[in-house]
Amino acid sequence: ADATGPLLNLAPEALSLVDPQTGRARELAFGTAREMTVTGATAALGKPSDTGRNGECGEGAMDFVEFGGLTLWFQQDKFVGWFLDGAKPKLSTATGAGIGSTRKEVADALAISDVPDSSLGREFTTDDGDFSGLLEGAGDGAKVTALWSGQACIFR
Repeated sequence: ADATGPLLNLAPEALSLVDPQTGRARELAFGTAREMTVTGATAALGKPSDTGRNGECGEGAMDFVEFGGLTLWFQQDKFVGWFLDGAKPKLSTATGAGIGSTRKEVADALAISDVPDSSLGREFTTDDGDFSGLLEGAGDGAKVTALWSGQACIFR
């Protein structure tokens, strides 16, 4: 992406497009039309790496658009969730929590509660329920391996 494109931040129940010149942000909140959401993400991240439909989701069939490790989920052409599980693109929350952050860094940036080990691994959720994620293990130094918000088609 060229330097004039917006930056993309992960946000609770949204993606945030940030103008690198002015720092102004525009939220692509859950419920935003798919076309507008994908256009915004494409401006920040370049062309999608994959698109498709998953009929096996707990919330019913969902469409997805992938940008490397970032998957955007849609139902009835509305943005309903995002899931990040790769180092590319390098994305984080406005407070800097992202893939590779330690549990302590995330806890300092977002109030989190541990969820008991799930079939996915060691899961955590923010106290307000807006973010969830996975850690590679226990302890303050454990690194974040995935983050998500909203409806993400995750198999447990």
